[in-house]
Amino acid sequence: HKLLSYIWKHFGKHTQWRLLWIFHAKFNVGVSIIIPNTEGKVLLGKHVFSAEKNPWRLLGGFVSKGENIFDGAKREMKEELGIEIEPERVMIVRSGFAHRVEFSIVTKPISTEIFFKLDSKELERVEWFEPGTEPADTLLYHKEILQKYKNNSPQQVEIVNF
Repeated sequence: HKLLSYIWKHFGKHTQWRLLWIFHAKFNVGVSIIIPNTEGKVLLGKHVFSAEKNPWRLLGGFVSKGENIFDGAKREMKEELGIEIEPERVMIVRSGFAHRVEFSIVTKPISTEIFFKLDSKELERVEWFEPGTEPADTLLYHKEILQKYKNNSPQQVEIVNF
């Protein structure tokens, strides 16, 4: 081990990072965004691109390279709904997807009077739902996230592996 340590220390940082990149997993970072309103309901979107039997989902998407998760969540909501959000906390970190880690982010409540400018390429419509009353064709693990949100304490972050 001393020989490997010696060799490693003599590589430049660029070479060290390149070797780490080559030999370690590459994955996407996703965000599912829990947007409550002032009445305690949560915003769900009926997604156009979902050919599956579960088109209702939390809003969100992928974080861009060089972007942190909160900025990614803000950008996604600006693109999909034309609204500004204030991320408040991470509630759940999920791993075990093939090549993705997903952060469930809770935002500060927004007004029910807000006007949404839907990105029709991604969303058919959005609606407010009381957690536990979402449509039957909501993505299963998003139903689980909503149930955990309903029962979650603000200080708790849950780490979930599939």
